[in-house]
Amino acid sequence: MAPSEPLSYDEIHSIQKRERSTRALTKVPQDFYERLASYVADAREGLGEESLKGPSPRLVLLQGQFRNLEEMAREIMLLRLRKVTELAFAAVEGGPLNEKGLTGEELAFARNVQGLAEATREGTRYAIVHGAQSSDPSGPGSAYYTAPDTDTKVTDAVEQFAGGLNPSQLNVKAEWLDGSNETGNRMKVTSSYDIQPLFGFVGGFSFTMTSSSTMKITY
Repeated sequence: MAPSEPLSYDEIHSIQKRERSTRALTKVPQDFYERLASYVADAREGLGEESLKGPSPRLVLLQGQFRNLEEMAREIMLLRLRKVTELAFAAVEGGPLNEKGLTGEELAFARNVQGLAEATREGTRYAIVHGAQSSDPSGPGSAYYTAPDTDTKVTDAVEQFAGGLNPSQLNVKAEWLDGSNETGNRMKVTSSYDIQPLFGFVGGFSFTMTSSSTMKITY
């Protein structure tokens, strides 16, 4: 297979404008992120070489262009990942994931979002059947609970269903919204996951996925 043509600054700017203009994912090549990473790396190398020559009008110009490039890359990623997140949550609510227009990296990200949402629900389901009437309760008054929002049993339940997510990057909050784990009270689990999914080459930019679920305690 012939190598892909490198991206240009104008192409990247055009993609940024298209992503801004619609809530739907716009069409990009499957190797878009790889090509963008290569473009950014080349631009950074060129800027470094010019810096070695000392201050100059050209250096100032390149510095400005590189700042703009990083900002465009971050915004493209953020816009697209927000759209991918919406698709993933829609799939959790029912129906298959709409994979049209997703790159390989975005598809992997969408599946991580799905996994986080489903694991969060499982953590909530665990808590609502381990209320005050349970023989092994979680929540306020139990040995597993540390105020204001940590319960080791709920965390374990989320991690058990979190699939390929790295537990060291997973944070789970367990909240008994009505103050106790009595039947009928509300219980909320919020899970967040910190990642650098696609643009580790752009200023260490990170992205945090968050999912929450609230249910009433049944037992």
